[in-house]
Amino acid sequence: MKHLVNQKGSVEDIRASLNFLSGYTVNDLKEALQNEEANKKRSTVIQMIRRAIRKKISQSTEVKRYHFEDEGQDFTYWDIDSEGTVVDCGPFQATIWVGKRVELPIHIGQRPLIEDEDTGGWREMNYRIESIEDLNEVTI
Repeated sequence: MKHLVNQKGSVEDIRASLNFLSGYTVNDLKEALQNEEANKKRSTVIQMIRRAIRKKISQSTEVKRYHFEDEGQDFTYWDIDSEGTVVDCGPFQATIWVGKRVELPIHIGQRPLIEDEDTGGWREMNYRIESIEDLNEVTI
């Protein structure tokens, strides 16, 4: 529906928009608007989480960024504090991984072990660590 808002408004554009909309019920259109609002709220929550993460990083004694081999997954790095807690993840899935515990130490070439909350045991990640960066040496 975004393309409708961006149209210049020629007669052909208006007809195309009406034809496009005719395939949807009022409830479909209301649901689309509600989804757009939910996405805005989610974005705000993610921004708040990132601010909290940055605060925790700045308070932590030691944080390292573990870069994963890129195999097309949604995340390519985890920032892990000295207690083994993931404090940031990117570029996506921070809401999934932040707060998870990993077994330290982690070495290049290794697949990190992450605590399985359901069983209390550990499971191995699918992706290997490619490099490790000490975040305390850079400005956050």
